[in-house]
Amino acid sequence: MEQKKRVIALGFFDGVHLGHAELLKTVVRRARALQVTPAAVTFDAHPDQLILHQPVSLLTSPAERADLMRRLYHIEDIIVAPFDQRMMHMPWEAFLTEFLVRDCGAVHLVAGHDFHFGYL
Repeated sequence: MEQKKRVIALGFFDGVHLGHAELLKTVVRRARALQVTPAAVTFDAHPDQLILHQPVSLLTSPAERADLMRRLYHIEDIIVAPFDQRMMHMPWEAFLTEFLVRDCGAVHLVAGHDFHFGYL
């Protein structure tokens, strides 16, 4: 079976605020232009929780974020990835080529100015 092709928004998207809205609208426009599925990749836990070893108060659960992105911004696929030690230490090249392209079917990515690829 052929992998579904997606334009993917990258981020945590807690609260799905106005900045997120612009990213998600860009994803939908680009997906339509490329005739692929608009999607988002988010994480099951906030990265700071694992990196800084402290609890992070969240506005929304992964399910609530997914509902908001689908209902308000027409994002068809929301991929909730586990943010664990493996994900945290994944080299950016593997995150891009193995996870986003191979596993998620990314053909185009949209991210905010503060998104970081892979382990720093």
